[in-house]
Amino acid sequence: KWHLIEQLADPGDGSGTFQPVVSSKVVEFWDDQTITSNGSICTMSATTNSASSGTYNESDMQIEVNGCTTQAFPLTYEMEGGNLILNYPCIEPCREKYEQVE
Repeated sequence: KWHLIEQLADPGDGSGTFQPVVSSKVVEFWDDQTITSNGSICTMSATTNSASSGTYNESDMQIEVNGCTTQAFPLTYEMEGGNLILNYPCIEPCREKYEQVE
C-alpha cells in the first residue's frame, strides 16, 4: 500500500522536479496481480473522487488500468530510493511518487 507524496510535471525543458502534494490518494498492489486506488490512476491526479483499478505485471513493470478513456498506453512503474514511481505516458515527464504505508 502506497501513499502519494509528490508529483512531477516537466514544463518541457527538462527542468521539472518533484513537488510535494497534499493528498489522501493511495494505491495498493495485491498478490493476484491487481492494483486498486481510491483515486484515478488513468491520469496524473492527487484527487480521490474517482476510484480505479487494473492489473500489473512485475516482469515488465507495467500497469493496465481498467476503463480509462483518456489513456491508450499502460503506465510503467519503478522503485526509486524506497519509493514507488508511477510514470504516465506524457511527451514530457509526468510522474507520481509514493511512499509505503506502514
